[in-house]
Amino acid sequence: MKFLYCFWLFHHQGTYLIFQLISQKLKLVPSIDTYIGDKNSGRSTQTILNVISVSRDNVSTKAEKIGDQSQIFVSTNPRGAERLPPAIIASETDLYPRRLYGRPSEDLTFKPKYLVAFTIGCDRKDNIDQAVKKFSNNFTILLFHYDGQTNEWNEFEWSKRAIHISVPKQTKWWYAKRFLHPYIVAPYDFIFIWDEDLGVENFDAEEYIKLVKKYKL
Repeated sequence: MKFLYCFWLFHHQGTYLIFQLISQKLKLVPSIDTYIGDKNSGRSTQTILNVISVSRDNVSTKAEKIGDQSQIFVSTNPRGAERLPPAIIASETDLYPRRLYGRPSEDLTFKPKYLVAFTIGCDRKDNIDQAVKKFSNNFTILLFHYDGQTNEWNEFEWSKRAIHISVPKQTKWWYAKRFLHPYIVAPYDFIFIWDEDLGVENFDAEEYIKLVKKYKL
């Protein structure tokens, strides 16, 4: 690569060191002195980080002015990925499982239209089993295990097609904010975040969605 630009923030006994590395072949921003600060220096960590932010923005701005057409710079790419070709950057992803071999275009013979996420513990296995069976194959099943136990669910056939994520002692909203990002769940028409103690005796997921669509709920 012709261009290398990075910072290293190191903390040891109240001392902050920031190093800037710029290759000799291409220098897009003015040199930034190495900052050495401690608790008595009067230079806060936020001040140093502000320098990083401003300098990084300068790199992006000046890189656009490079006359060499062989230089790739796509301003619409996410920050830090401006020099990657746009064709390999995806604005969205999904939770559809892929194979480990073959052509990617042949991976998905069927795409579920809906997603249901359960935050679960093993003490609610029977109730979750009944709930999952209320959702057809048109749903991606996502299980958040707050007790860290995943193998205990292998007794259920549907568990083989479910996606299991295990982080002990976390709430459903902790999981949702990290694993149900809009860019990830965008392919789904409807998303259910299901409580593990809900009764499902008279529930039909497909019929419920029909009512939602009919009455524009």
